[in-house]
Amino acid sequence: MEMTFEMQLQYLLRRRTDLEKLKSVLFGRSDGTTLQTIGHQLKGNAKSFGFDELTAVAEKLEEAGRRSDWQQAEKIIAEFEVWLDSRQNSFFSVLPETKK
Repeated sequence: MEMTFEMQLQYLLRRRTDLEKLKSVLFGRSDGTTLQTIGHQLKGNAKSFGFDELTAVAEKLEEAGRRSDWQQAEKIIAEFEVWLDSRQNSFFSVLPETKK
């Protein structure tokens, strides 16, 4: 199934919720399993949407969660946020005025 521009944009917008969950878990530093789970889910769905860079970030997040490596998780979550901001900005820059 080919992913349309609109489907990819909606996917990116939903990832903002994942980012907020990750930041919350990072703040509490109590649940590596949640990091692992979100990383695993991101890895699978990013690949199906063709976001290979996010797939790689998600793999690292999953592993950091498995090890409860909070220091590494903090770096990976920051990397995820930069990637997401950049990708969303790229998508929004090409939207027709009526869709913005």
